[in-house]
Amino acid sequence: MADFKAIIRGLRGYLANQIAAPPLALWRTKPAVFTYPAPPEAEPPYIVIFPIVIASDDTHDTRGEKALYQINLWATRLSIADDIYTLIDNSLHLQTFLIAGYSTIAVQRVRGIALLPLEPGEELTGLSADYQITVQE
Repeated sequence: MADFKAIIRGLRGYLANQIAAPPLALWRTKPAVFTYPAPPEAEPPYIVIFPIVIASDDTHDTRGEKALYQINLWATRLSIADDIYTLIDNSLHLQTFLIAGYSTIAVQRVRGIALLPLEPGEELTGLSADYQITVQE
């Protein structure tokens, strides 16, 4: 069975590199990618990766597996969140990235980008989508 920790390390590193590159670098001067839960002192905008499930994938071979992640983005304004999430989605959907010990076969958005519900009085805006990462050892 694939290892959530190894895949998350690869995903966090990949997203952190995407944030460090222009035009996302315009919004951040320090790392902004966390595994759920984000630390209380996290300053927006920031990304939170939430692992959902790893399931075997018999369509490739007996060693292929699909890992499903929810990726949330929190920002102070919807316009900023929308701009950043568009870039994140373009970096992930139908792309691949390096994961130590695995071959990444495909990354696919399986749930469209949606607004996250907030508590009354909350000052952040959140966007979320689910991505399926198909890997082989």
